[in-house]
Amino acid sequence: MSKQMMITDTSVLFDYADGQQAWGEVSHLPPPSVQVLLPPQEQVKGLVQMILSCLVSGFFLEYIDIQWSVDGQRVKDNIQSSPLSLDSSGNSYLAISYLKLPAAEWMSHARYSCVATHESRNVKVIGSIASQDCRPI
Repeated sequence: MSKQMMITDTSVLFDYADGQQAWGEVSHLPPPSVQVLLPPQEQVKGLVQMILSCLVSGFFLEYIDIQWSVDGQRVKDNIQSSPLSLDSSGNSYLAISYLKLPAAEWMSHARYSCVATHESRNVKVIGSIASQDCRPI
């Protein structure tokens, strides 16, 4: 896969390691994968704070917008994100966003969602988890 890309409004120029180049349509790039991850069950016992992780992976081009929502309402507070990084193959990017909330608040809502919007598509990719899937002990 390429290590460098040049972007126009509708196309991407891929520069491959062997010196070859190829143009591709931005709209043909695959959407990112979005997963919402809970802390391991053994770490949930006695927690004062729940930390949900949103792993967004498999996207090309460096810009991605990641937002959280709780029961369909956008959340803007208590969110932290890691810097973008290349995946282990070096062929696509990944990002992680964290939503922190008091453990007592966790069960008072039904659904937590991570919404990723990538510049290559006008589509939102959503990963969700229900609070009933993990109960603090």
